[in-house]
This record gives sequence, C-alpha cells and structure tokens, in this order.
Amino acid sequence: MVGTLRLLITDRAWPDVSIERQILEPLGIEIVEATATDEATLCAAAGNVDAIACNWAPVTARVIESAPPEPELDSTTSRFRRRRRGEFR
Repeated sequence: MVGTLRLLITDRAWPDVSIERQILEPLGIEIVEATATDEATLCAAAGNVDAIACNWAPVTARVIESAPPEPELDSTTSRFRRRRRGEFR
C-alpha cells in the first residue's frame, strides 16, 4: 500500500514552491525538492517519489527508472499498491 503520494520537483523558474504546496498538500501530496539537477542527485531523489515535475533539469531515462513502480489502485481493497516493474495492466 502507498501512503502519502510524493512529487519530486527537479528545478523551478520561480522563487519557491508555495503555490504548488498550497494546491497539492491538501490533496495529500508531499512535495520534495531536488537539491541539485545532476543525474546522480536526481536519481537518488527519484528513488522515493511517485511523480516527477521538471522545468529545465535533464530528466534522463536513468532518473525515471530510479523511481519506484507507479502506484495502482487495488480494486479489492480500494488502497494503492505499487506495480512491479514489467507488470502490465
């Protein structure tokens, strides 16, 4: 089961993410900001998020593959679970 959903923001053109927090946190989405935009940092940050939002940062295939499998709603329990890599709908 997945608890709070987490969104990685890789970089931004504006001063902060206050607007994003104002909109997303009431929906139960935690915002995680990357500390740098190099591939290694983004891979590490992506390892514990459900979605990635970027502006200019290069989000490579390696960064995306570092993220956990996407959450999926389990129709029998009405709870989210993680799909295993390679598991198709």
